[in-house]
Amino acid sequence: MKRDTINYFAVGVFVLLMLAALIFALLKISGDSQKSDIYYTHLKSVSGIKRGAPVAFQGFELGHVDSIEAAQKDGQTLYRLGLAVKRGWKIPSDSQAMISSSGLLSGMLIEIREGKKTTLLKPGEDIPGFEAANMFESLANLSENVNRRVDRIGNKVEDALPELQVLLKKLNNSAALVETTLGGENGAQLASLLKNANASSANFLRLSTELQETRKRLDKVLDESHGVVAKNRPELDATMTELRVVLQRVNTILHHLEGTSLNTRELTRELRLNPSLLIQSKPPADAAATEENR
Repeated sequence: MKRDTINYFAVGVFVLLMLAALIFALLKISGDSQKSDIYYTHLKSVSGIKRGAPVAFQGFELGHVDSIEAAQKDGQTLYRLGLAVKRGWKIPSDSQAMISSSGLLSGMLIEIREGKKTTLLKPGEDIPGFEAANMFESLANLSENVNRRVDRIGNKVEDALPELQVLLKKLNNSAALVETTLGGENGAQLASLLKNANASSANFLRLSTELQETRKRLDKVLDESHGVVAKNRPELDATMTELRVVLQRVNTILHHLEGTSLNTRELTRELRLNPSLLIQSKPPADAAATEENR
């Protein structure tokens, strides 16, 4: 009997210890075991938020949602959320609280965006609420818009399907015509033409290179000729002077030859008219002199 009492007592102590450990673990998980400061914020919607939801500051979890109450502010129905934040945490007065999510499949939480002011909020004061876009609602609206546009595109495709079939038929005919044109002997001729075009292009390139080389040589020859002319300029000037003198002498000789030719022609004419002039001892009297004597 005494042994049974000891066993019952041991079992009872064990159960109490386990119950205390369970309570401690629950308090640790819920965060109630740590001392915290309460701040408040007002939001138009608390979709996905319930009591005990995490509260994060710039992504760092430091508390939980302590209470959610409906309240009237400025004639609108808002929800007043009590945020239990780690005691002593510094929150700038221009910080903002909003509903956010750490991932696509994770739960919703209250995110506090840190402000830039040096003044700090005191426990019990309000953190301005910021209505961020609901990601799931945005995805739903996007999906609805995409479905609507897909349906519209599908209807347009169905309406244009006969025209597309005609266009595909024309494309098939054009492809067959191109295949017929480029096939067989025509294809070989086209290949030969392309080959000749490549050869001609190479020849033109070679000719262009040779012309450039020739131009460089001509430029060099012209430069050398200019140098020779500049070097022999005095001798060339002297030669030109002598040529001018010789030409003047030649002109004088030609002038005398022209006079002699005229005299010879006159003599020949007179001999034709009067061949006896060759055997006369003296020339006949000039007619002009005879007239003067008279």
